[in-house]
Amino acid sequence: MRRKKIVELAKTYNVPVVINDDVKLAEKLGVGVHLGQTDGSIGDALQSLSPHQIIGRTCMVM
Repeated sequence: MRRKKIVELAKTYNVPVVINDDVKLAEKLGVGVHLGQTDGSIGDALQSLSPHQIIGRTCMVM
């Protein structure tokens, strides 16, 4: 799979990988996830991911 090759290459160079909007894929690949405001809860992501996986969130102030 192309995704796994990208993750392996990034790990070789100590580059973090963050998947957009897909906690299950991030969990499967062992990478971080970015969640938009309507893409799921941080709490659910925290339960699914390990402590070393990045969780990002879109924050908008108007």
